[in-house]
Amino acid sequence: MNTSNFPCFFSIFFTVFFIARSSRIADVHSSPKHVALFVFGDSFFDSGNNNFLNTTRGYRANFMPYGETFFKYPTGRFSNGRLVPDFIADYANLPLIPSYLDPRTKRYNYGVNFASGGGGVLVETHRGFVIDLGTQLRYFKKVERSIRKKLGRCRARRLLSNSVYLFGIGGNDYIAPFEGSPVLKKYTKTEYVNMVIGNATKMLEEIYKKGGRKFVVAAVAPIGCTPNTRVKTGRQYGRCWDEPSALARLHNQLLPIALQKLANKLKGFKYTVADTYTVLQNRIDNPSKYGNPPNNILHLS
Repeated sequence: MNTSNFPCFFSIFFTVFFIARSSRIADVHSSPKHVALFVFGDSFFDSGNNNFLNTTRGYRANFMPYGETFFKYPTGRFSNGRLVPDFIADYANLPLIPSYLDPRTKRYNYGVNFASGGGGVLVETHRGFVIDLGTQLRYFKKVERSIRKKLGRCRARRLLSNSVYLFGIGGNDYIAPFEGSPVLKKYTKTEYVNMVIGNATKMLEEIYKKGGRKFVVAAVAPIGCTPNTRVKTGRQYGRCWDEPSALARLHNQLLPIALQKLANKLKGFKYTVADTYTVLQNRIDNPSKYGNPPNNILHLS
């Protein structure tokens, strides 16, 4: 993933703040406005969790050329530089949000990143190789207990309610049916997409019960046009694979409806949907407009 244009991509997340209005680095014990950023997702957001899994090379980014531009070494990010959560943290004057599985991560004052490259909402998606969303939620609950133990119930509740919960997941669930899974023989496309969204919104509701109130949910990207997907399909060089992207588009149509139902149900639940699909598709279709060379594989369709 080339991140040279990610500041433009990142601009769609400015509605998050939420963070910007209340976050300036301050000691968690002294600032009632202290904010943390908790990140859930897949390879678009994974800051290195997969480095600490007993998984295959295909699910890791701990080798060059990953990380070559900003960090100058592979960090486990599926990128040559920073990812969207890194830009958000920088914008909000937060430190880089650490990976949960990194043994060096001891404090959660400013949040933690649970994302896992290849991860999905459904536990069946790449089972045994990655961290599914349900497991990411269980990790979050462990963090919540740790924060509550350290700060006390009231302070912990205030921190969690002020914080932002960033989600970017679902794409792998829509690739899986075309990698040998028979799931679309059991469900219609709409039923399958509603199952993915239903499981995801249940996770958001669980975080709400722990005090979370502010959620940013990224739409699923045009996954049939990612370099990895194009290469895996063995299709004509550079050609997009529309079937997964069609599921992504259906997901993106139904997601805001589900989130609004959740907002109607849960008092104080706030959310924004980042239109990742349109932002990335524009860059694929009009590469030179965003400073990319016209012969890049990303924009051959």
